[in-house]
Amino acid sequence: DQARLDEARLFDEALRLYRRQEWGMAEERLLELKRQKPHTPLYETFIERIAFLREHPPGPGWDGAFTFQTK
Repeated sequence: DQARLDEARLFDEALRLYRRQEWGMAEERLLELKRQKPHTPLYETFIERIAFLREHPPGPGWDGAFTFQTK
């Protein structure tokens, strides 16, 4: 359905921004997704990662991978 397609497109855009380290814009997209689907933990996970990566920038060669710090 159209709502799921719109959600998928917005998440794809958020991921592209995330991988380019465009934290502010990526976070905006993820917050919009979280408003639309508040019970989707994936969006909160990426919002938390952005907060961490802002404090610990991965550098120019970053491939988008995230290493978990806790289990």
